[in-house]
Amino acid sequence: MSNIREPKRVLQYGYWFGDSPKRNLKPFRPVPTPPLPTPFVAPPPTQPKPLPRTPLATPTPATLLVSPLQRGNPLLPHLRNTPWAYAALQGADYQVGASAGVLYLSLKYHRLHPEYVTGRVEGIKGKYGTRVLLVLVDVEDPASHLPSLTSLCLFNALSLILATTLPEAARYLETFKAYEHKPPDALRGAAFGSGKQGRGAQEEWFERVKECVTSVKSVNARDAETLVEAFGSLKAIVAATPDELSLLPGIGQAKAKKLAEAFRQSFVVKR
Repeated sequence: MSNIREPKRVLQYGYWFGDSPKRNLKPFRPVPTPPLPTPFVAPPPTQPKPLPRTPLATPTPATLLVSPLQRGNPLLPHLRNTPWAYAALQGADYQVGASAGVLYLSLKYHRLHPEYVTGRVEGIKGKYGTRVLLVLVDVEDPASHLPSLTSLCLFNALSLILATTLPEAARYLETFKAYEHKPPDALRGAAFGSGKQGRGAQEEWFERVKECVTSVKSVNARDAETLVEAFGSLKAIVAATPDELSLLPGIGQAKAKKLAEAFRQSFVVKR
């Protein structure tokens, strides 16, 4: 028994070396458990935006007319709520009514060609009863350009409208067209006379209208004020189309749809 040599094994660098029948045997190491896959979370649903309108081949009375000179203007794809068509106009860039013309001006272009707008204003004198200069504020220092434009509009009987983005400028054009046949009371609200008695009747009437309108889900008191200022009466609000309602600030398409559905539902008498 003394001649039998016991095998020697040495652990070195994590391996067994020696005369063991199982040479270079790695020590047992547990297999790491793979991490669990991250659960899939569906993104929140988004409301699809209305697709840009394409110009109509044949204009209708409800069509916003666009001068061919505006072809390629990046503002046109943002006209989503009003049909529009190209037409030869009398010096204006957009015609939003039978006697209402709009000139469009980018301040970035005006900075390079300051004489351009003067010639355009001269070209529409005496051709439209209502003349509007719609200015896109797309420069960082608009204050240096606005005083001269204000004076130009003041001396030539133009209304100056400023828009900071292309969608906002398109919204102005759509609103002008939507209010083409609205009476002045629709813009400033119904008149109830003067004096304490008139103000009291106005407040009482408005509270009734607000109670009626805010009974629709998601419509608040501020929305009720906007509707009254825009349409002037509850009858006009009820008769308005969803497109006309959605043009108002703070209303949007979702509220306009709910209002239109509520106004067109049959009344249910609770007993």
